[in-house]
Amino acid sequence: MPAQPTPSTEVSIIPSVADAPAPTSPGNTLAATSRADVVGILVASSGFLGGGLLLVDLGCVAQGTGCASQVLSLTHGQASDVFADVSPTGTTVAFASDRQSTDQQLGLYTVRIDGAGIRRLTREDGFFVRPTWSPDGTKLAFQVSRGGRSSIGVIATDGGGVTLLPQVAGDMFFPAWSPDGEEIAFLTSDDYPHATSLGLYIADVHTGITRRVGTTADTFQGPPVWSPNGQAILIGTNADGKEGLAVVRTDSSVTTPVGGPDTSAYGWSPDANWILSSYSKDGTWRLRVRSLDGDRAFVIADALPSAPIAIWSPDGKFIAYDSDIDGSSQVYIASPDGSWSEKLTQADTDLYLNDVWTP
Repeated sequence: MPAQPTPSTEVSIIPSVADAPAPTSPGNTLAATSRADVVGILVASSGFLGGGLLLVDLGCVAQGTGCASQVLSLTHGQASDVFADVSPTGTTVAFASDRQSTDQQLGLYTVRIDGAGIRRLTREDGFFVRPTWSPDGTKLAFQVSRGGRSSIGVIATDGGGVTLLPQVAGDMFFPAWSPDGEEIAFLTSDDYPHATSLGLYIADVHTGITRRVGTTADTFQGPPVWSPNGQAILIGTNADGKEGLAVVRTDSSVTTPVGGPDTSAYGWSPDANWILSSYSKDGTWRLRVRSLDGDRAFVIADALPSAPIAIWSPDGKFIAYDSDIDGSSQVYIASPDGSWSEKLTQADTDLYLNDVWTP
C-alpha cells in the first residue's frame, strides 16, 4: 500500500483557549447530487508552468472509504495554462496562457467550468499573470510585466481595455481583492524577487488612491490574504531573518506576528478563527491548522517531501492539498482537526493545486 501523508490527532491546547471551538469536522459523507454541488479543485498538470488545467470533481468524498474522485480536463493542447481562478458563481475560470502567443508571452483567458467557450481577454503585449476575480464576478485584477516594470491592473470580464492602478515606487505584485470589492491589496519592491522585504499597499478601485499598510519597518514577503470580514490581512514576514506570518489591521496598520516558522500555503478559515499554513522542519514539510493566537494547533499532514499548496473548502469542512509523498504530486483531502486524511487522485501525471475551490 503506498505511503500516505501522515494525519495526526496531536493537539496542543493552552488552558486559556481550551474552550475555543475546534475547526469544523465533516460527518461521515459529503455527497453531491450534481456537478454543481461539491465540485471543484483546479489543478495544473505536468508542473506549475506546463500542461492544461484540470478539475478534481469531489462528487464522492467520504470519510475513510477511499472513494475515487474524478479528474476532468478543462483545457487542452500544448499551451501552458497557469494561475487559474474560479468566478464567485463557480461557472467560469480565468487563467493565464501562452496559447495564442508567438513569443511565449502570457495573456488572460476565461473558460466555462465545463471546458467550453475559451475566450481571450487581453491582446496587449506583456506577461499577464495571477488573474483574480472581483467578489461580484464582473472584473479581474491581475499582474502584468512589460517594459521592465511589473504593474497591477483591472479588466472587465465582458470586454473592454486594461486599466492599470497608479504605479507606486518599485514593481507591483500579488493583487488581492478586498471581500467587498472596493479595494485591491498588493506588494511592491525595487528588487523582486531578490528583496527580503516588500511593501504592502491597498488601492481604492474607483479612485486609484493608494495607501501603505503597515510600516517601513515591517518585513513582508508573501502574498496578502484578506480576512473574510476585510478587517485584516494575513501575510508572510521575514523579521530578523526568521520567516513567519503576521496579521495586519487594514484600518490602523497595526501588525501582529502570528508566531511560528510558517511560510507557505497560508490562509484563513471561512470563519476567520483559524489559520492554515505549512512550514519546513528537518528537511520535510508539515501542514497544520492553528488558532489565530497560535496557542492551539492541529497537524493535518507531516513529513511531506515538498511545500504543499493547500486550501479550505468554502464551507470550512475540508482542507485540500497536494503532495508528492508517493513520488508524483497528487491531491489529498483532510479534516481540519487532523483526524483523517485521504488521497483523492491517482493520475498519470503530476497534479498541482491552484489555491481555489469552486463555490
